[in-house]
Amino acid sequence: MNDQEREFLKYLAMNLYAYSEEPPEAVLAEAKRHAVQSLMSTGTAALSVFANNVRVEHQQKEIASVLTVPYVILKGSAAAMYYPEPARRALGDIDILPLRGHFDEAYQQLLAAGYSLDTQEDGDDRHIHLQKNGVLIELHQRYASFNTKQEEELLDGWIFDSTPRMVKVADYQIPVAPEPINGLILLNHISYHLEGGLGIRQIIDWVMYVKTQLPDEKWEEFKALSDQLGLTTLAKVTARLGQLYLSLPTEGYSWCTDVDESLCTDLMDYIFESGNFGRKGGVNNAATRVLSQGNQGFFRNLQLRGEENWKALKRHPGLKCFAWLYQAFRYVAQGLKHGVRFADMKNNYSASRNRNRLMRRLNARQQAEVDKNK
Repeated sequence: MNDQEREFLKYLAMNLYAYSEEPPEAVLAEAKRHAVQSLMSTGTAALSVFANNVRVEHQQKEIASVLTVPYVILKGSAAAMYYPEPARRALGDIDILPLRGHFDEAYQQLLAAGYSLDTQEDGDDRHIHLQKNGVLIELHQRYASFNTKQEEELLDGWIFDSTPRMVKVADYQIPVAPEPINGLILLNHISYHLEGGLGIRQIIDWVMYVKTQLPDEKWEEFKALSDQLGLTTLAKVTARLGQLYLSLPTEGYSWCTDVDESLCTDLMDYIFESGNFGRKGGVNNAATRVLSQGNQGFFRNLQLRGEENWKALKRHPGLKCFAWLYQAFRYVAQGLKHGVRFADMKNNYSASRNRNRLMRRLNARQQAEVDKNK
């Protein structure tokens, strides 16, 4: 971490639980890159966040009046509820999961209420995108994303078979999953975005959850579930990171104090390097992410991607052993096209190796494993 990043963390920790002091402009600029400016400021830097939150909350209230089927809100307001001042937590999309057997009915009810299918947004097989009044809604058929289908089905089953509870956030109520399932949802969100570039806001969501819901006396109950999902290491490292950098207390939260602090430092460095969901690093971060996906070594990764991208292999399968070389040249050519220097490409290679080591230490998901199990 550089001096500016340390200054950012100092002001973030200072303002996280209650507004204390307006940070310098350079710190606010870093906060904006991580989408946490409203947690550090009450000035103009935070006004757009507050205005957007009002817009999102209005749509959540309307959705509650439209849907007659059981559903839960995922993340967003279901994370903001743990903050001392929920309004300071920036809201984005509205993630909705109708409970088992109610997806089609929920979809039709939203369409009838004027929500339209948004085909401009990339989705996946877990959800579809709807929008209304400029607010994006992710309507989920399922939620969990893990290394194996068994882990995905386990968490999804816990959510589907749960009884939603109504909680008050600011001046409105939302249905959320019961504890500790809601905490596992937030932790899986970190796991899902870890390889692509994690945002510090997702770490803060988890820290706020730990602060309010996961003292020592509740840890064993949570661990019994997180062990089944392979999330216990990530839970402990991110909580310990909160203690080291975000003023999460150690007294009463000793279950994570045995974590290797160097691992927390490496994770924080990684968050700063990739920025908000990987946007900060731009082309170089995207290249590092591609090179580091999967548990394969660097050259094995090149070989697999070369086999995917080299169209000539269909006509000349005997060239398959040279696919890694084709991909290497392709990578260099694309880098030069986007203005990436050779020195940057070398750094991308080193960063990809470091990223793979970090993912293994965190016992985190690897995209190649996910694809293999589907």
